[in-house]
Amino acid sequence: MRALGEIDTSGSSSLQDVDVGFLKLLQTAKRADREADLDARTKVKAWDAVAKYEGKNGNPWRERATRRAEEWTIVAEQEDRQKGGPCEKLKLRFLSDKQKLDELLGLDDDVVSKEQKRPTRRSSSAV
Repeated sequence: MRALGEIDTSGSSSLQDVDVGFLKLLQTAKRADREADLDARTKVKAWDAVAKYEGKNGNPWRERATRRAEEWTIVAEQEDRQKGGPCEKLKLRFLSDKQKLDELLGLDDDVVSKEQKRPTRRSSSAV
């Protein structure tokens, strides 16, 4: 993602005119951008909050924040497709099957005999 410009607070005629609530939302959104481990949906929400903010002096970042939220929405949709893709489904199935095999192999021999476990043990070690 490309970097955003800095906010200009020099247009405020006094400290009373500075909208701290807006600046806090902007800070949260910018921090979200930098946080690599944060999912894209959370970043969308942060930028949406900036875009929708209505202060007494208006919102100079409305258009930029709206664009940023749209950009992160595209990333979020890509993440969603990857999570629901065939590889993810196979991975989940494999992990579920492996857990079940491990539980089966852990059962006492008078419940599941060694002969029954032997083919299972070979197939699980082949993976």
